[in-house]
Amino acid sequence: MIQIVGALLVICGCAGVGYALSYHLRREEKSLEELQQCLDWMICEMNYQMPPLSHLFRGAAGTCKGVLSQFMECFAQELEHHTFPNVNECMERTLSTMTNIPEKTVANLKTLGTSLGQFDLDGQLDRLQACSALCKQDLARMKLDQDVRIRNNQTLSICAGVVLVIILL
Repeated sequence: MIQIVGALLVICGCAGVGYALSYHLRREEKSLEELQQCLDWMICEMNYQMPPLSHLFRGAAGTCKGVLSQFMECFAQELEHHTFPNVNECMERTLSTMTNIPEKTVANLKTLGTSLGQFDLDGQLDRLQACSALCKQDLARMKLDQDVRIRNNQTLSICAGVVLVIILL
């Protein structure tokens, strides 16, 4: 009886790892999609209203949810307080305090940080559009065969659990 319970626990544990990996992939995709929406909104705002960067990011925080919204709000506060001389250093500081942002989103945000605050309006719009294009490329790469990868993660983890049970019994 104890062996059966142990076997079920091993299979469930391995399956949990596979489902956690799948959740991580979905979370990364959703985060990139939200960032893409924020960048599109920022481009529209820059075209028509030309707000200061802190107001731009505070407004962008309202267009997304969760961790990305918190990040945009914290970044807007960093920009308002002028704790660092340039936008890139403010971005680095804010990213260092936010540890739960997915990896690919962080890479895109770092690119955004290096491109803002250094050019005139046309230059910033060009850089925002370049960041948006980079984000779209990352998103397209991620979506390529993602359902298959997620299903494979889940299936392989369950199979690994079964193999472990067979070896241990």
